[in-house]
Amino acid sequence: MLARELASNGIRVNVVVPGMTRTPLVEVLMEQRAREFGTDLRSAVQMELSQRGVPLARLDEPWEVAEAVLYLAKASFCTGTILNISGGNVRAVMC
Repeated sequence: MLARELASNGIRVNVVVPGMTRTPLVEVLMEQRAREFGTDLRSAVQMELSQRGVPLARLDEPWEVAEAVLYLAKASFCTGTILNISGGNVRAVMC
């Protein structure tokens, strides 16, 4: 809706929807999960991603989110786009 309303002013509106991204907060969460699951960190991450239904079975990296933002910033004819970079976990994207 914003993309349509603001296009005549030369303003593009796009959205990047990342999945679980390797950040300090997610690292702490995964360490907690490892303790809860009684396993090592790598196994806890795999279990969490499996429970969340992430087909690529890995965390997003911050640089991958930055790549998506950069792409949309440079794509001059792109507006009203929702770019899902959640590793295939499309159930997490609500439109």
